[in-house]
Amino acid sequence: MPRTPAVPGGVASARRRRHAKQRHRALPWTRLPDEKLLSLRFCDLKLSIERSALKRQIRRLYAELESRGIGFRPHAWLSEEWFSP
Repeated sequence: MPRTPAVPGGVASARRRRHAKQRHRALPWTRLPDEKLLSLRFCDLKLSIERSALKRQIRRLYAELESRGIGFRPHAWLSEEWFSP
């Protein structure tokens, strides 16, 4: 079935603009000077894999493992230190 061309300014376009705004909304700590930023605890930054570019990469990893019949799903988390179990 042929696709109909997207209408400029249509629903999909509005959805993309809304998501772009959400992606680029600066968190308060991004405007802090280095000295204040370095004095914050890592947990106070309110970082989240769900709200990061890592989310897509982790999903891709899980999909690739599954497509190869590998049942292993490594845990992923944000940390200020290197860790490998």
